[in-house]
Amino acid sequence: MWYHIAPNAWADVFALPAQIVDNHIKMASGAQLKVLLWIVRHNAENFDLNDISKAIGLSAEDIKDNVQYWVESGIVCCGSEDLKILEKPEPYKDHKEISKKQENGPQKQLEPLPDITPTYEQVASRIEESQELKYLCLETQIKLGRTIGYDTQALLLMAHDNYGLPAEVILTIIEYAVSLGKTSKAYMAKVFKDWGEREIDTLEKADEQLQRICEDQTRWKKFAGLFSFDPPKFTDKRSQYLREWNKTLGFTLEMIFTAYEETLNKINKINFAYTDSILKSWHEQEFKTPDDVLKAQRERLKQYKADSTTSKNSGKKASYDWSKYEKKANGPIEFKRRKG
Repeated sequence: MWYHIAPNAWADVFALPAQIVDNHIKMASGAQLKVLLWIVRHNAENFDLNDISKAIGLSAEDIKDNVQYWVESGIVCCGSEDLKILEKPEPYKDHKEISKKQENGPQKQLEPLPDITPTYEQVASRIEESQELKYLCLETQIKLGRTIGYDTQALLLMAHDNYGLPAEVILTIIEYAVSLGKTSKAYMAKVFKDWGEREIDTLEKADEQLQRICEDQTRWKKFAGLFSFDPPKFTDKRSQYLREWNKTLGFTLEMIFTAYEETLNKINKINFAYTDSILKSWHEQEFKTPDDVLKAQRERLKQYKADSTTSKNSGKKASYDWSKYEKKANGPIEFKRRKG
């Protein structure tokens, strides 16, 4: 069987550099090839990232990433105002320079992966010289269920070289991302950075981290189940607060829920930092249950009532209405849903 371009398709043609097929057909992703074909077809026109985005159906940010590949390969150049952000940057530092820098001492806080990505030649060279990286790229394709192009390969290389993550740990992260349905480059880069900072560089540490994540998710679901109204939205920071309150301070989820309601009653908005101050205060006072909180409130009520009586007897007006406080202290903790 043979394949040729149909004769009538040659009615309107444009030239394509041979090196695109010779050097990049294997490494470039489908999206990168689509972007390049569109650029070549409209080479004589003035256009910007949004024009390419509308024509191809990808976001402008994705278009930017895909054009960057061809810029760094030397096939596309940028001179217009709209595309100046894609001008070719300084070369990416190879793994030997990075390793030498890391020998001077461990980094406590890692920088996000740089916008300056390794060139096509650097990626190809590193994969060719390292069986670990070659295995990483092949297994990543299997786990993602698709062929990966230069952009993803560059991300894997930087996670390995910049953050010191071995292939098996990177693959564990990818498998976890697939299970969540979050396989964007931005999400995986975020997790790579987090695990790199935590120095999760073995499978044992990776398993422990996944166990912590599972526990955090289960804890949050139980906490959200206490609400008869819409619970607060999950964020990593809020989950960290919940873990500290539950695991470090030893509070039950019911006690944490009480502090959450107290926050809303006090400041009329969701603020986990404020809730944190309440719970740390309760921890210092050794409150263990919501009843301990109510008991303390009633004790304060008695003192306020006594102070109010003293003020009346002395002819001074109290600065508070103790009857309202009494109703709150003696009644059940109530929650009125707020807007926002």
